[in-house]
Amino acid sequence: MHELSLARSILEVARRYRPPGARVRAVHLQAGPLQAIDAQAMQWAWQAVCEAQDPEDSGWAESRLQIEWLPWPLHCRDCDQRWTSSQLEDRCRCGSTRVAPAGGDALQVMSLDVDLQVTVHSPVEDFA
Repeated sequence: MHELSLARSILEVARRYRPPGARVRAVHLQAGPLQAIDAQAMQWAWQAVCEAQDPEDSGWAESRLQIEWLPWPLHCRDCDQRWTSSQLEDRCRCGSTRVAPAGGDALQVMSLDVDLQVTVHSPVEDFA
């Protein structure tokens, strides 16, 4: 199950880009079909990795993983047309079945939803 190693890597990226003192509520991810990620296994792995973190480390256990599943980028070998499809076995507009994937291995952390903890200090000296 490669989802567990992916979840660990995603957590490290999120940790690196999290603003200091912020609590991460959600990590938004884009995943291409060549990653062969099982959605349920990925959610389980994310929860397992986050729950194993130190509770003092900004509440990872409450964070969510939001995955946008990208379509197949396809290329026709006959007419050079390029398009995306939810199906790998797709036919080109020209009628050709000589279609090949033209990528699809993307895996990117796109954004983090965070709650910033702001501390408001009283003025040390009043200049009024």
